[in-house]
Amino acid sequence: MKLLVLLFACTTCTEEGSRTAFLVHKILTKTRDPELREELQIFSLQLLHRKVQFTACGFFPLDFSLLYSIVGAVTTYLVILIQFQLAVPNTNRNETTSHGRGTA
Repeated sequence: MKLLVLLFACTTCTEEGSRTAFLVHKILTKTRDPELREELQIFSLQLLHRKVQFTACGFFPLDFSLLYSIVGAVTTYLVILIQFQLAVPNTNRNETTSHGRGTA
């Protein structure tokens, strides 16, 4: 459950970062103050060149794709485990049948 909360927060923040870049550009086109315009240009360039993304020490991104990968891996391992269980004959059954021999 903690993982879901973490991934939801990271994904939401990443989406808001993308939306922020759009809003900064929109404000940039409407402002007339030269100082504010310069700051907004610098901030807009920074948002353009650096994608807002949370990672686990740079190894993999923390978003819902991580959850999809975890679910896919667990499902794959469960299918393999089930196949192994079906392939191994059950030795717990009592096989005392008389193969064609009649008992009198």
